[in-house]
Amino acid sequence: MSALLTRSPASWSPKPDWPKILCGAAVGVYDHFYDTNRYNVPAYGKHYLVHGFGLILGRHPDIMLDAQHGELRRMTVGELLAAPDVHENTKVYMRL
Repeated sequence: MSALLTRSPASWSPKPDWPKILCGAAVGVYDHFYDTNRYNVPAYGKHYLVHGFGLILGRHPDIMLDAQHGELRRMTVGELLAAPDVHENTKVYMRL
């Protein structure tokens, strides 16, 4: 999802195999601050400004693992909020 947020709306279009969005609503704008940056340069971190949306999709999306995400787990909201290995910036969306 972060790759979608970094592109200009004018250049973005959904892939043909993505599930159809049946309904959606904005849920808020969130600040995410990190002490590190992608280049591992000391003395500055990174800041994301995230526009969150809740979506109802026509089918379950295909979720693929990548270099940053090596494990998938299905969790209830309660399990996710209690999990020590789930990042706080992920938990914020479940507290809506």
